[in-house]
Amino acid sequence: MTTRARQWLIVLGTVVLVTAAYTVAGFVGVPHLLRSQLLSFVHEHYGRTASIGEIRFNPFTFALEARDFSLPDADGKAMLAFGRLWLDLDAATLWRFAPTFTDIEIERPALRTLVRKDGALNLADLAKPFETPREAPPPPEEKPARLYVNRFSVNAGNVTFEDDSRPSPFRAHLEPITFELRDFSTTANTDNSYALIGASTRGEKFAWNGSLSVAPLGSQGRFEVTDLQARTVWSYLRDSLGFELSGGRINFKGDYRFAASPATALGVNVHSVSVADLGIRPAGQEADYIQHANVQVDNTRLDLSGERVEVGKIRL
Repeated sequence: MTTRARQWLIVLGTVVLVTAAYTVAGFVGVPHLLRSQLLSFVHEHYGRTASIGEIRFNPFTFALEARDFSLPDADGKAMLAFGRLWLDLDAATLWRFAPTFTDIEIERPALRTLVRKDGALNLADLAKPFETPREAPPPPEEKPARLYVNRFSVNAGNVTFEDDSRPSPFRAHLEPITFELRDFSTTANTDNSYALIGASTRGEKFAWNGSLSVAPLGSQGRFEVTDLQARTVWSYLRDSLGFELSGGRINFKGDYRFAASPATALGVNVHSVSVADLGIRPAGQEADYIQHANVQVDNTRLDLSGERVEVGKIRL
């Protein structure tokens, strides 16, 4: 064998070994490292035991998939969970010098929001490891890190809200919830359009869509709620009301504009609010003293910075 052939053989063997090591590290090492780091972080900072199913990583396409994650609350019930997470890193990351994702998908996410008996919110526990000393000087203003996401979607999500701080505990469940964000970046050069749609187990529905910006922080869009049960609203406010809402359906829609700088500004235009078949009765009684009432409110405007509310028309 000639010297040149030996050199080519050595180069080929080196390439094969490096490729094999990279492949094993990507397919086996990365999932193992992610699992151990995630579980140890949760245990160290929150004192809880998280669980996660299968983790897959493709070192050649930079695609990551994780399944069956669950983070328990202090009472042991799941606080955050998802069925599947998919991250697809785009090759544009190399020339943009910033994380660029073709797709981020979350399937069957679950969120349990609980107001405890002492009034504390359970989700506030998630911020504890990142709290900074009060005496620390505020950090200098910096531009947000650059991030690009072509599509971020949430499918078949559900949210449970519980309030145990009230004399009469309140429970509400929203399912299914879908969310989609397209052409997003932390720069000001993309559309950053989003759409959020959800429903309750009682057929109450909401839709929220528009666009948002990160620098400067702001958002604008439209919202609509249909078939919100008056009984649902009453069940949350019952302890502060001297009457009951025995029936009724609430519908409203409008648009908004929010800006966080140079000063916080929020403008909301509620085009219409309608309440149909409203029933009102004295607390604890069985007979309504108002039945089948219909209320229509048009062209309500809220200006936070001007501390002003304008109502165009009310029909009863």
